[in-house]
Amino acid sequence: MRVNDSLQDNDSYFFAELKRLKRIIETLRENPNCIVLLDEILRGTNSDDKQAGTIGLIRQLIDYQAIGVVATHDLAVCQLTDEFPKILSNQCFEVDIKDNALHFDYQLRKGICQNKSAYFLMRQMEILSV
Repeated sequence: MRVNDSLQDNDSYFFAELKRLKRIIETLRENPNCIVLLDEILRGTNSDDKQAGTIGLIRQLIDYQAIGVVATHDLAVCQLTDEFPKILSNQCFEVDIKDNALHFDYQLRKGICQNKSAYFLMRQMEILSV
């Protein structure tokens, strides 16, 4: 879902994203045989709002019996599998940090990613000095 700010349409990034999400829900109402792919939705708001909105949207997708993938780094969103274990599944790609470098095997695994690469990369790129 590519979304951008639009001065011409007077839309912020966040509002443009909401319009796209609305279109997805409207499409599912008309044709439930769609696959939904979403990546890190609601980036244009604060963490709590993003979390509540993402969880609400996933619940709505469940109500529509939608099939799809929702990518997130929000660990609280991942906890929805506790409530819907027969419907939702957490999958992840892991990364190993060896010899001061990231190594990916690109194997999809069950569960929530356990590695924390952002801090490592920020130090490696000398954004952080600690």
